[in-house]
Amino acid sequence: MSDPDPTARAAENQFLKEGVGLYLDALTALVEFRRKVYAKCKSVLEQRLEAYSEALGPEVRLDSQRIAIWTDEGDSFNGTGTNYGIRLVSGLSAGVWGDHRFGLGWEKQKDGTLWFGTTVALWVNLEIAYRQLLNKFTSLGPKEPFKLFDGRRWLWFYTTLAEADMAELETKLDETLVGWIDLWKQSRGANAIFAGLK
Repeated sequence: MSDPDPTARAAENQFLKEGVGLYLDALTALVEFRRKVYAKCKSVLEQRLEAYSEALGPEVRLDSQRIAIWTDEGDSFNGTGTNYGIRLVSGLSAGVWGDHRFGLGWEKQKDGTLWFGTTVALWVNLEIAYRQLLNKFTSLGPKEPFKLFDGRRWLWFYTTLAEADMAELETKLDETLVGWIDLWKQSRGANAIFAGLK
């Protein structure tokens, strides 16, 4: 068995050495950042919860007591992208359930640059229902600067932010959620989109 590359081993040792000194401060900063982001996401969603419920339709009641932290990080995290914010699950129509996500997203692009922005995502449990939703929202088209992304039963609604936008994060989050709600209003709610599904 050959010895590890001395250069790589030296780099790893230096990384671990620096990590010992930085870990606690970095973790403290991350926890505080997440706390502030979560609080702003929760505040915006709670303020718009009634309007969101009304836009989804009379059968959909979004419950603020079911709001939870959303993060897709974990042991599988590979450093290419992540999301953080809030989530809640609700019925959308007969037999159709949705997992609502709202917050911030980061993703490394192929050219090495980092994309960052506000996101709303909805996971739909039935493939045919998801396709009907995707087709309807695509035909309506989101207003600029917002865009849609087909994530295979995850429908994403998002816009790009700059670091300077963090000074107005709550406003940017609110604008994103209002844009998403507007698409539901134009669609006349979940029952209209998922008509005929059981």
